[in-house]
Amino acid sequence: DMGDIPCWSLLDEIFLVIYLFELVARLNYWGCRFFCKAGDFLWNWLDFLIVLGGIINQWLEPAVMVYRHCRGQPPIAHEDMIALGKHDNQMGKVMMMLRLARLLRILRLVRLIRRIPPLYMLVLGIVQAMQGMVWVMVLTALFLYIWAIFGVVLIGHGLVFGEAAPTEVAKIFPSVPEAMYVLFKVMNGDMGDLEPLFEVMPITKLFCVAFMVISTWAILSILTAVVSENMINATEKHRAEIEQSTEAEKMDRSRAKLTEIFLTM
Repeated sequence: DMGDIPCWSLLDEIFLVIYLFELVARLNYWGCRFFCKAGDFLWNWLDFLIVLGGIINQWLEPAVMVYRHCRGQPPIAHEDMIALGKHDNQMGKVMMMLRLARLLRILRLVRLIRRIPPLYMLVLGIVQAMQGMVWVMVLTALFLYIWAIFGVVLIGHGLVFGEAAPTEVAKIFPSVPEAMYVLFKVMNGDMGDLEPLFEVMPITKLFCVAFMVISTWAILSILTAVVSENMINATEKHRAEIEQSTEAEKMDRSRAKLTEIFLTM
C-alpha cells in the first residue's frame, strides 16, 4: 500500500533480517524450551509466526519469480499469480500461503504493543476488565429483554391503541430480537427509530426518558466503574509481578557473587 515511498522495500527487508536474527538468537539460547517456556510461550509463538510470515511473503514470492525465470517463463504480477493459482492446484496452495503471510504481517502491531510497557499494561488491563464486563453485559441483556417484551406487547401488537397499531409504529417493535436491537440503539443515543412513535403518542417520550436514565446513566456508569476498577487492579498486579521479578534477579546475582567469593577463598 505504500510502495511509492523510496527505500520502503529496503527498510522492510532490514527489519525482517533484524527480526530473523533475534529469533535465531533466542532459539539458539532456549532451544526447544522456546516454544513451551512458561509465561512467554504465546509471545514466542507469535514472534515465530511473524518472522515466518515475513519470510514467506518477502522471500518466497521473489523465489517463485526467479524459479519461473530459470524455466524461461515470463514474470507475472502478484494478481496474475493468484489467478494462475486458481487453475494450478500446486501453485494455488503456494499463492494461498503468500496471501496468509501478508495477513501475518499485521501481527507486528501486536508485537509492538508488548515492547511498549505503558501500552502493554493498558491492553492487559482491558483484557482483564472484560472478565468483569460479562455480568454487566448479562444485566444489560436482561434489561433490554424486559423492555423489548413490553414494547412488542404494548406497542407492536397495538395493546395501548385498543386496535392494530399504525404500520410505521408496528415496524419499530415487530419482534423481541428486533425490539432489543432498537432499544440498544436508543441506549447509545440513536432515537431516530422512535420518531414515528413520538408523533403518534407524545407521552411515550416520558418512558423514553426513563429508559435513557436507567440504561445510560446507571448501567453504563456501572460498566465504566467495573472496567476502571479491573484495569487499576490489573496494573497494580502487573507492577507487583515486575517488582518480584526484579527482586528475584537481584537475589540470583547476589547469590552468584557470594558463591564466587566462597569458591575463591
